[in-house]
Formats: sequence, C-alpha cells, structure tokens
Amino acid sequence: EVKEGKQRVLMNGKVKIEVDSRTANCEEAQYFPESGEVLLERIASVRKDKEILEGEKIRFSTKNSEIHVEKARGQINKSGLGLPTKE
Repeated sequence: EVKEGKQRVLMNGKVKIEVDSRTANCEEAQYFPESGEVLLERIASVRKDKEILEGEKIRFSTKNSEIHVEKARGQINKSGLGLPTKE
C-alpha cells in the first residue's frame, strides 16, 4: 500500500517480527521499507534475551538501534535491548 507517497506493509493478527536478536510482537504493525521503520500497536512488545519492553505503541528501526515507546510498562536494562545509554 502507498500512503502519503510512502510505501508501507500492513500486518494484522498475531504479528511476530524478528530483527537481529530482537523479537517484536503485537496485534497490528506497519513496516516502511524505505526508512526501515516498524510501528507496533496493540499489545506491543520487543524482547531480547530476558529483557522485554512493552508499551501502547513502539516504533523501531531495522537499520539502527533506535526504539521509541509510548506509555511504556515494566523495567528494562537499556543496554540489553540495544538502546543507547548515557555514561
């Protein structure tokens, strides 16, 4: 599908996306091939090993380690999910 000049792939149901060592799960997802961005919605989570990040919406990139979460739940170790940390 093309929306606002951008190609996107829509996925519904029990969506599972694996990128490197991260696994994303949700009920609805949108993938934007040009930018490599993925938007997870409805029961969204990203897991790496024993670390899990959950939220209402999670946007992440397949090209880098950026993850943006709306209304996050739970506690995580940022470095465990590949998130940037300030030292």
